[in-house]
Amino acid sequence: MVEPDVDAWRHLSTWMPYLFVRPDNRAHSDVDGLSAAAMAALDGQASFTTDGTDVCWSWTDGGVTLTAGVRSTADVPRAVLAVDDRDSQVGALDGKAWKEWLRMSNWLGISDHSRVCTRTLLAAAPAPVSEGPTEAALSPEWQSLLDEAVSDTERELIRALADSGAAVPVLGYETEGGDVIDFAWADSRIGVVLDGPAEADGWTLCPPDPAQILEALKMNGVV
Repeated sequence: MVEPDVDAWRHLSTWMPYLFVRPDNRAHSDVDGLSAAAMAALDGQASFTTDGTDVCWSWTDGGVTLTAGVRSTADVPRAVLAVDDRDSQVGALDGKAWKEWLRMSNWLGISDHSRVCTRTLLAAAPAPVSEGPTEAALSPEWQSLLDEAVSDTERELIRALADSGAAVPVLGYETEGGDVIDFAWADSRIGVVLDGPAEADGWTLCPPDPAQILEALKMNGVV
């Protein structure tokens, strides 16, 4: 079996946002506003409304959007990939947006210059795509969990939960019935499922919405 060339894969993922540039979707704006532009696009509004000197562009298909930009011709493009995870949109078009988001996140999730997330996370903790990590240090338990995460969606949710004072969950927990729960507080039978609706007998399952998760945890004394 031939081992994949990780460096080549990472290089391709870094430059993938350029594949979505068209003559009609570019604007001079600010790359620090990529997250806000992504949320606006998911709400059916113009992506880039602030003037700036950076070259930015966006692509939207139903409930999934990609916003990207560069500061100069020598700059590596930065991007935000987001899906509309609101209840009214999750099942739209038979989950087409979620499927496309998952496909694209396989590319962009390994790029240090991209953010893969959901509309809920954008609204809860809007943040620009940065050149490097600037977040506050986590406790050893939360840092260990962060190191296990495989996507920006998981990492952002971990940081939001750590800041809230929640107990540390288990990643990828499998119930007695064989259901896999992305984030689980097994003793209280509370979990988070990232990819659409799910069920598990006797469990309270939440979408990746920090506010909704915290409410469930508080009701069960986990916070």
